[in-house]
Amino acid sequence: MTALAVGTPNGLAAPRRHWAALAVGLAVTVSVLDGAMIHIAAPVIARDLGVNPGTAIWIVSSYQLAAAIALLPIGKLADVLGRRRVYLTCLALFVAGACISAIAPTLDTLAAARFAQGLGGAGILGVTNAILRDIYPRDRLARGIGLNSFVVAIAIASGPMIASLLMAAGSWRMLFLVAVPVGALLLVIGALALPPANRTTERIDFWSFPLSAAAFGTALTTINNLAHGGAVLWCIAGGLASFAAFAALLVRQRKAIAPLLPTDLLRIRAYATAVATMFAASIAQLIGYLATPFLLQRDAPRDLLEVGFIFTCWPIAVAAASPFASRVPGVPPRVACGLGLVIFACGLAALALSPAQASTFDLCWRMALCGAGYGFFQPANSAALASSVPIARAGSAGSLAACGRVVGQACGAAIAAFLFRWNAHDGIAAALSVAAIAALGAAAISGMRD
Repeated sequence: MTALAVGTPNGLAAPRRHWAALAVGLAVTVSVLDGAMIHIAAPVIARDLGVNPGTAIWIVSSYQLAAAIALLPIGKLADVLGRRRVYLTCLALFVAGACISAIAPTLDTLAAARFAQGLGGAGILGVTNAILRDIYPRDRLARGIGLNSFVVAIAIASGPMIASLLMAAGSWRMLFLVAVPVGALLLVIGALALPPANRTTERIDFWSFPLSAAAFGTALTTINNLAHGGAVLWCIAGGLASFAAFAALLVRQRKAIAPLLPTDLLRIRAYATAVATMFAASIAQLIGYLATPFLLQRDAPRDLLEVGFIFTCWPIAVAAASPFASRVPGVPPRVACGLGLVIFACGLAALALSPAQASTFDLCWRMALCGAGYGFFQPANSAALASSVPIARAGSAGSLAACGRVVGQACGAAIAAFLFRWNAHDGIAAALSVAAIAALGAAAISGMRD
């Protein structure tokens, strides 16, 4: 197969284009399914490994920590070293992490393997849109990105039910094992079909990479240590180290021609507000995603299939509500986002106030309310992010926004861990209440848009 030149309006010729799109779509599906399934499995993994719910959150926190550290450097490496090379390397790392996770005997081993998966997952999700630009002709690019977004929505919606079926048929280790053969096949298809990317002539500022990793890594590690009752002196030291790393990174970025951390974009009020809104909303979303599976098992054990069915109401409502956000004419982003976030907060509050022994229907409508609110907010905020910056800076703007989302999710995981550790039973309702407050805070930030 011969690829057409990258950056031309012709993209790849069929059938290579179809194979390349299949490889990217399945890779994104595997990565998104992993995140969608792990929330359902967290209570089961905690019981199987003999750890409390707060400690089990490290399964999610380690992944989020790795993604936050890797997202900005991987985006830059993809531009300089070539997108296909970086994409396939990250996919291989994700598959290797899944393999180790499937056989992990302890939580420490599982958390380390999840960290490796987070590094790989950051590359898969962070480079996908750039690779799609190389695959599709310009007149078909919108359709290609839309198809990929639809695949993501289906993966998120089906993840809880697939997780329940796999755990009912075997164990939680099956959630990781299924990614191994699929990932191996995708590596072969990707090596043959993905387009070779033109490399930029930009020099890599290698000093920015460790500074970025140290800044984000120490910050999120310190937050997680606080959440898990770490030693106060270590937490203070971590906070000081994070502050120093961020200061050094910002000083270096001011001198860089192509900065790794494009903080200058935050001077654009509409963009900065959209990023801040996404950060706060991501805190609420992740807390809700982590607390809900424990809520469903809090008062009485439920069948895994029933848990999966109830949890699926949230992502299905997201997929159902998302199209309406872009079809309401003349509604400014602050109104659409604010309305969606208020509905989202109401759903989280309804879950926090759900009665003991609540019926399946009673829980389903509360989950659907959360999903409908978030589904109405997300497209409107994403459109505001994309339209508020010059098109030449769209790539940097997307990386910074994705970083804000991942950091928000990591903070949400830490807050949930702290509240679960405080009280394994009442901490669930407290976490959902905090999530509702965070969603209302996001709505208030959204209202500050121009």
